[in-house]
Amino acid sequence: MKESWTPLKVLQWAVPLLRQNQVLHPRYSAMCLAAFGLGVDPLSLHLHFDRVLKGGELKRIRGYIRRRMRHEPLEYILGEAFFFGLPFKVSPAVLRPRPETGQLVEIALDTLAKIPEERRLVLDLGTGCGNIAITIAKYLPCRVWAVDISKKALAVAQANARRLLGAGAVEWRRGNWFSALAKRDPGQFQVILCNPPYIARFERDLLNPEIAGFEPPVAVFGGKTGLDPYRAIARILQKKLAPNGVALMELDPGRAREVNSFFKDQGLKRSFGKDDTGVNRVLILKH
Repeated sequence: MKESWTPLKVLQWAVPLLRQNQVLHPRYSAMCLAAFGLGVDPLSLHLHFDRVLKGGELKRIRGYIRRRMRHEPLEYILGEAFFFGLPFKVSPAVLRPRPETGQLVEIALDTLAKIPEERRLVLDLGTGCGNIAITIAKYLPCRVWAVDISKKALAVAQANARRLLGAGAVEWRRGNWFSALAKRDPGQFQVILCNPPYIARFERDLLNPEIAGFEPPVAVFGGKTGLDPYRAIARILQKKLAPNGVALMELDPGRAREVNSFFKDQGLKRSFGKDDTGVNRVLILKH
């Protein structure tokens, strides 16, 4: 007699396997993937625990679990990640949005709220899936430009903008930092944001396999010491920052002092924004 599988039995099979393979949050992962395979909300999965799975459903869920066993990020399997309460499509072409980046957006929104609407010109450097640029445009009237060197990343970001904002809400530019801007674009911006790649290459072997094995290296590694993007941006930032403007740069708390030093001779007021754990997470530069 053919064995019957239910969502509960899938969890009983999957959770120990994920735990054995040292996957982060094994039960949460298993529940999300089982619900995804059934097309139901994870919060309501318990209502389906005793339902006998069809062959196609079981095969699909097992496939998701095996991918997770290999440390493929949950967000890439689901194709979606939440940031600031908004659902962003993600793929291996983009870095997954991190909760700590919310501090960058909070400071930006507070800053922009004090600026007249007609002067709210925002530039997001290294936009990835567009979560920073789109969130700011979603929650506050402003004009936003977003830059990324990756064609695939920009395609993901543009798709997210169409779904969450509508076409034309953000100006997208492909290229390396400020050089991506077109001649017709503003010469200066009131708010400039950047969450650059800031992991050093020598730290690769120390990273969780979800990062080292699946996220795009161009969005993870900032050169030999993890500081190359900050050096590049520091050379031009002052020219692109409008009078009384603010630049916000996410950083590795362990390298906050080094990042700060790159901007010490630019005549900008410097301070740090702390994340929820109390560490320096954002360098705040005021013109």
